[in-house]
Amino acid sequence: MAKPPKKGFRKAPGRTIIGKITEVTNHEVDVDNGTNNIYTIQIAPIREEGGLVGAGRTLEDSITVQYWQAGKRPRGWTGPVGQHSPPPTDKEIRLFFDKKVDGVWQLVEPIGWESLD
Repeated sequence: MAKPPKKGFRKAPGRTIIGKITEVTNHEVDVDNGTNNIYTIQIAPIREEGGLVGAGRTLEDSITVQYWQAGKRPRGWTGPVGQHSPPPTDKEIRLFFDKKVDGVWQLVEPIGWESLD
């Protein structure tokens, strides 16, 4: 089970969304030390906690988010791994986004989601 980001994160810039993942696509890309798996997920948001909703802003019908996980690496390699574990697609979860890259929200690394169970 994933653990939430450090205490106080919800006050940082970004977004915290409760929702369900409706679609997942992925592809592998070459990087200097091997490969990374890039995941693009579509989220059906249920509500936003704090952050950007308010002052006339409405919640989108769907939110596109990306994250990555380390793919192939040389034996003994250490370093960033991206998302520690993939978020589940079959239940409501809390997702933490911290920035946009090329107009797409990115999950906080290494743990950008938490179960609501």
